[in-house]
Amino acid sequence: MTLHSLLFGPDETPVTRGLPAVLASAAGCALLMAWTLSGQSGGVVFPLWAVAVGLAGGFGYAYRYDALVVCVAVGVAAFAGSDLGFHAIHGGEPVVGTLVDFASDPEPSALGALFGGAGGVAGAAARRVVSLVR
Repeated sequence: MTLHSLLFGPDETPVTRGLPAVLASAAGCALLMAWTLSGQSGGVVFPLWAVAVGLAGGFGYAYRYDALVVCVAVGVAAFAGSDLGFHAIHGGEPVVGTLVDFASDPEPSALGALFGGAGGVAGAAARRVVSLVR
């Protein structure tokens, strides 16, 4: 096991498996956030869906592929998708404007990286424990 495989997984994994996981994380969180907010009258809801998807997505991806960089990207994409879902219900801002605002604010990206990375570390640790038990 090398540092490269811990960060990026097996050859071509970040492209063939990681990119779809990142896109699915963003789309899923956008839909979940829009669905959650459509039933409420207003107010700001902390993106719990993004936290859950970031942790679970990072855990599952690291458990399977040991790719911490992709896990972090899954977490950031979850928060970006959550932001898109929020603006789909409460804001009239276009998608590109929402993404530019998201990219210019370091806090949600840092939170996404934190939860995706935490899920990734937990997934990698679980993989090691399971491999030791077998």
